Amino acid sequence: MGSLLVRGLMDAALAFSLVLAPGLAQALPDLRVQLLFATEENEDCKSQVHYIIQIINMSEEPAGAFDMRLVFDAADAPTVENMMSQEGLDIAVGDGIEAFGMHQEEAFWKTATGVAGGMHKSWLLVDPLDEVEEGDETNNLGGPTFFEVNPVVCNPGNLAATQFDAKVEGHTVTYTAGIGNIAGSAVIQEFRVDLFHDRSKPPGYGEAGDDFMLVQGLDAGQTVTFVSTWEQVPDGVFHSYLTVDSLNVEQFEPSEADNLGGPLQVVVCDPCSECPDGVHSEAGCACGGEAHADGTCCSGVWFDGPCPSPEEAQPELVEETPDVVEAVPETTAEPDATVADIAADPSEEATPTPDTQPSDAAHDAAVESDTGGSSGGGCNASAHPCGPAVTSALLLALALLASGRGKREGVSGCARRP
Repeated sequence: MGSLLVRGLMDAALAFSLVLAPGLAQALPDLRVQLLFATEENEDCKSQVHYIIQIINMSEEPAGAFDMRLVFDAADAPTVENMMSQEGLDIAVGDGIEAFGMHQEEAFWKTATGVAGGMHKSWLLVDPLDEVEEGDETNNLGGPTFFEVNPVVCNPGNLAATQFDAKVEGHTVTYTAGIGNIAGSAVIQEFRVDLFHDRSKPPGYGEAGDDFMLVQGLDAGQTVTFVSTWEQVPDGVFHSYLTVDSLNVEQFEPSEADNLGGPLQVVVCDPCSECPDGVHSEAGCACGGEAHADGTCCSGVWFDGPCPSPEEAQPELVEETPDVVEAVPETTAEPDATVADIAADPSEEATPTPDTQPSDAAHDAAVESDTGGSSGGGCNASAHPCGPAVTSALLLALALLASGRGKREGVSGCARRP
């Protein structure tokens, strides 16, 4: 009896923690739909619907892999029994979601002829087959999300944030934004541009910023500039955003994603203290003469993450193959000596060494070449002005050439057999 009472009290305490204290950590995963957003887009003159989905796990226990069923348009909410009869898309989350984590997914509803015009009603059912055992199985349905698909407009204009910069001077921030119509035809409606100084997440349609500008339409390819000043800004790190066509009056754009500028990190600190070298800094500090935050200053260079290793910081060296120089064997002559140098000093009788002694064939070929043959005006020691010292020098040069060691070309003169 006592044990049953204790078990009953424990069950009651668990039920109390789940019902009255849902924010407390639970022993099992708890998957919920945080966002089911749908917007109409135009691609190749066909309407399509672009979904952005966010699923959260409100538990300290991670959730394993699971599936989701996105229903494009249905009057009734999807259930395990009817969901496959409703037009939609199955989405697998193979990695699951970590404790208190969030998973974001993008999906599209497309048809061969384009999504039909009119109002539509979408739903999202998370883990319909109960692949993940959860602490609460009643909160897995998201929706309905209502949206309208308008008649298709071919080659529409496309508004975009083409520039979004900020300059900090003391405690004044000056923003410069570019807004352009980057494709298609002219946008004739007036539209609004909103600037948000500091937000933890991107703004949505219909949200008013800290400053705004009205644009009276844009021709195709036209760009306008929006300059805004934020004064008396306190020290801190801010994340700024820009939305183009904040009220979504231009509904037929090929892409809505480029209507958002940011997040743009703005660091204000006057004066800024120097960032500690090699240490991750969350607050604003000066690195290389500029203010930064949420990163690491590495010898005056700012990195969003940790400092790179020496191997990553050094540029890759390309190993060059040295030129191969053919070695020239030593000879009895000086390295820079020429035939003329040898002939200029008749006192030195150069005698070929055995390894440089030319063969009879090489010698005869050289004589034949220089004398025009064996007869008729031949060159000899007695009839030609070439003296014995010169002939010996030329003989050495010819020997070097015949052996492949001579590097001088164009040698000519008298030669005789020793």
